[in-house]
Amino acid sequence: MKKLGSVLLIGLMVMLVGCSQAASETAPAAETIEGETAVQESENSEQAEEIVVPNLIVEDELGRQVEFEVLPERVLSLYASFTDLWLEAGGSLVGTVDSSTLPEAAGDIPKLGKGTPNVEDILTYEPDLVLLSAGRSAHQELADVFDQNGIQYLFIDYNNFEECLSTYEKFCQLTDRADLFESQGLKMQEEIETIVSEQEKNEFTYLLLFATSKSVTTKDDNIASEIINECGGINIAEDGAVANEESKQFSLEKILEMDPDYIFVQTMGSVEKAQARLESDILSNPAWNGLSAVQGDRYLYLPKELFLYKPNMKYPDAYQYFVDLIHE
Repeated sequence: MKKLGSVLLIGLMVMLVGCSQAASETAPAAETIEGETAVQESENSEQAEEIVVPNLIVEDELGRQVEFEVLPERVLSLYASFTDLWLEAGGSLVGTVDSSTLPEAAGDIPKLGKGTPNVEDILTYEPDLVLLSAGRSAHQELADVFDQNGIQYLFIDYNNFEECLSTYEKFCQLTDRADLFESQGLKMQEEIETIVSEQEKNEFTYLLLFATSKSVTTKDDNIASEIINECGGINIAEDGAVANEESKQFSLEKILEMDPDYIFVQTMGSVEKAQARLESDILSNPAWNGLSAVQGDRYLYLPKELFLYKPNMKYPDAYQYFVDLIHE
């Protein structure tokens, strides 16, 4: 009897030990499954974040339809004015060209140097979007390299407020900041409409000169002329007899004959050297002082920050400056 009890006791102990081992062997398997589930859920979450970003097609200034499946995160700007507008649209940049016209907000952004950087420097930034100037052939030559490296790019250009506003809207779409377009972009539009509509609008003739250290030409298709025209100006340089449509070289004799109400001057580069060129090419002619605009102190220089460089969010200031100028 005692022997039978001992046998039963030993059997019971063996069963308990076996159950304990089975439980301990099963537990790690459960932990592994839970770990895999957590990783899978994390991966699914990351994928879901990409899916919720809507596909976006943006047309650039060369008519290219550029599709974005996800919003760009590593943007590079090769034009200072675009750097400013992109930042105003709530975007960030991994790099920008260096320029004296960059806004303060671009102070900490890495610089690629002045002018068009070389391809190797651009690729080191690993951009997923590059902002290029449609008007620069050197920028257009970069397109093949970007295509080969799977880098998206947009050719940008704008020379009046409507075009600037359209570009700002595209930038706000790419930065997912439609709220800024509503609060800032449309606000600018309203301000400009008010400035133009409330001024005493009288038509006047004008001549817009563009002076550098090397030449003096006329202008009839830039930011300044667009603003002046909206405020009632009629540019005499649009008359083919005054200026050559291609070269913009002008006839001083015809200018003296048409005697514009205003003469506006824009300078690029050194103001002193541009003024010296004006003196040698035009101002030294005795007949120049007989023009009504010169005699009436309506021979005026326009500030670069508002009329030479793209004013971007300062467009209302440019309109207000000009309205105040002609109504002094």
